[in-house]
Amino acid sequence: MILAIFTGLCFVSCRVNGITDDYGKLRPAEKARITDLISFENVDTSKVYRITATQLLTQMEHEDKSLVYIFKNGCKTKNCHPLFVYENYAASNGYSLYLVMNGYADLNETLIQPRKQPLYAIDAKAYGNIYRGVYTRLFKNELIGKPAEYDEYEGALFLFKNGKYEKTMFALPSTN
Repeated sequence: MILAIFTGLCFVSCRVNGITDDYGKLRPAEKARITDLISFENVDTSKVYRITATQLLTQMEHEDKSLVYIFKNGCKTKNCHPLFVYENYAASNGYSLYLVMNGYADLNETLIQPRKQPLYAIDAKAYGNIYRGVYTRLFKNELIGKPAEYDEYEGALFLFKNGKYEKTMFALPSTN
């Protein structure tokens, strides 16, 4: 009986991140940094802009080469690097860079990183689903022109030329 009560209390007090966009778990100061994207002009690097694939594709039509990195805050896998690594790669290879978070869990781990580029986050509400796996899939598929139900993971780095999708990569070429 005591074990059951203890287990129940653990479940009540546990905080599971990553199932939804985790916006509701942010502190008020963090929520104040999140805003809807109105325009790509004059974006503020202290803010995080909610974005849709349509907005991003429209912007990238005006750029020769674009790199979109969709990432999880605090990622620790071998293909995840500090944001300045992506900035350096993009700058040295002539890409416009878009750093897109797939949720808000561990937001501070991203905010404390030195970077020059603004941050974006997938707008879960725009995709009509609160579950990270679903809205992230819908965003990626819209971005690369795949059907909504397509569900193959091919990487987190998306390359575009004049707004047209070229390919997806698991890692930057120099970091493989």
